[in-house]
Amino acid sequence: MHWCAADDQASAGGGGRGLRLVEDLNGLEDKLAAAASEAENAFGNGELILEKAVINPRHVEIQVFADNHGHVVYLGERDCSVQRRHQKVVEEAPGPSVTPEIRAAMGQAAVDAARAIGYRGAGTVEFLLAEDGSFYFMEMNTRLQVEHPVTEEITGQDLVAWQLDVAAGKPLPLEQGEISFSGHAMELRLYAEDADAGFLPQTGTVLAWNGNELSLRVDSAIEQGSEISSYYDPMIAKLIAHGSDRDEARRKLLRGLDELVLQGLVHNGAFLKSVLQDEVFAAGNATTAFLNDRELGSVAADATRELLRDLAVHLFARSKGQNRWTTATPLPVKIKLDGEETVAREDLTILSGGDSGAIIFEADGVRRTAFVSEAPEGGLWISLEGQTQFFEEQSFSTKKDDSSAAGSSIIAPMPGAVVALKTEQGAQVSKGDVLLVLEAMKMQHELTAPRDGVVAELGTQEGAQVNSRDVLVRLEDETA
Repeated sequence: MHWCAADDQASAGGGGRGLRLVEDLNGLEDKLAAAASEAENAFGNGELILEKAVINPRHVEIQVFADNHGHVVYLGERDCSVQRRHQKVVEEAPGPSVTPEIRAAMGQAAVDAARAIGYRGAGTVEFLLAEDGSFYFMEMNTRLQVEHPVTEEITGQDLVAWQLDVAAGKPLPLEQGEISFSGHAMELRLYAEDADAGFLPQTGTVLAWNGNELSLRVDSAIEQGSEISSYYDPMIAKLIAHGSDRDEARRKLLRGLDELVLQGLVHNGAFLKSVLQDEVFAAGNATTAFLNDRELGSVAADATRELLRDLAVHLFARSKGQNRWTTATPLPVKIKLDGEETVAREDLTILSGGDSGAIIFEADGVRRTAFVSEAPEGGLWISLEGQTQFFEEQSFSTKKDDSSAAGSSIIAPMPGAVVALKTEQGAQVSKGDVLLVLEAMKMQHELTAPRDGVVAELGTQEGAQVNSRDVLVRLEDETA
């Protein structure tokens, strides 16, 4: 039997949920079950659609509008190819790979689709664009999309006002030939998630947020004191820039990320910066495979990470009144960061600021400004040059973890529901085996074995609600 790659996805789905890529018939049954389960939990409908998979395409969508007077128009396209877990991360307009001919053909197809079903209001018709210029219909979202601001920025139109006017029975304000485009716009989705841990969603309380002060358009609903819970999508803000060309918009977003302060929870700000700096993205060549194919990071990001670490040590020392440094003995302070002990740099000087708020310091002959917040439970959040990290002080007298127990427990990374338990007590497992599936923030997350071992204890059961930091599975060595 000949088999070609295909997608199975939820018929009632959206946002990448209930979607699985099937590359081999041997994996079809498991992928169908996983997609159906996720779809049932997210949408109350486990029905699936099987369709052809277009490998490494661009994800391009057309914004359409239709009124009650027979008028249907499209307002250009948006490229949404930069995605993780089939959810969009960066959107831009116009699409860097879309020619005038493709735009006209795709736009007409979207208008024809809307007209064929008697559609009214705002809608988005989504396509996959192959390298040869052919495109394939995916779905129509019968609403304004998260990324509609980039269309507003290049057209100068208020699409929310359009939607309200159409709903009130008014005709569209422009005909197709009157719609024009200016410059380039990009939008970044700021997510409460840990990009270094498989984009795992995060929760927390917003201790500091300067969205209203950024030199960007910022659409958000958070403020200092907002609770980011596990019950909603992890997107917490949108950062939008418009420029005369694509590179100007990209550079404006980079500057905005450097100014960004969001503390109290882990977010993807530093990851977004690495996307914008990547040479493939900067050249406009990103496809839907971009994030899977690239190891994103930079020397600049590593250097900032080290500065954050060094500054944290100094701030913890100041909080203890230990302001005098000797060249012979490092301060008896260490911080928790990736399990490493850190001692202070003698060439870093704090020039002004206390233990919370703006901190001006000098290192390597360069003066910089960081922002610091004290966490209620202890520890410091520090933001610098687009990166934010959390630090906890640990005394040198603190008993070290038993290295033989390292990696022995699978901990719930956030509150959620156990939708599948794939192991049992006494089972022998290998590193990377999926032990259970946790559903939180409208997504399912596979929790895997950190090492080879035997399941010594199960701390949960299928269908159970768990809290953050609950021990779900405990492993022992095979010889234990």
